[in-house]
Amino acid sequence: MTSTDRNELRARVQAEAKKRGLKLSPAIRALLSERVQELDDAEQLSRAEEWQRAQVWAVWERMKAGGHDEASRQEIGSIFDEALRAAPRRPPAS
Repeated sequence: MTSTDRNELRARVQAEAKKRGLKLSPAIRALLSERVQELDDAEQLSRAEEWQRAQVWAVWERMKAGGHDEASRQEIGSIFDEALRAAPRRPPAS
């Protein structure tokens, strides 16, 4: 990172700190915390999407094999409830 890049980054962070009414260090901590939360959220979403794709492929394979059974709303609800219970919980933001 060049000194110009560092200066631009510092100016951006200082502007954000001013916008939030914070000093520089608390603003940096807040921005870092928010970014880490975004990364965690993106990872959790990615895992959920991967699970959904796996479910769709499993259904597709059953359909190709001739298994055209239908699921009731209750069965679908149970599947989603089970998946939500199995999903890792993240601690509340502090």
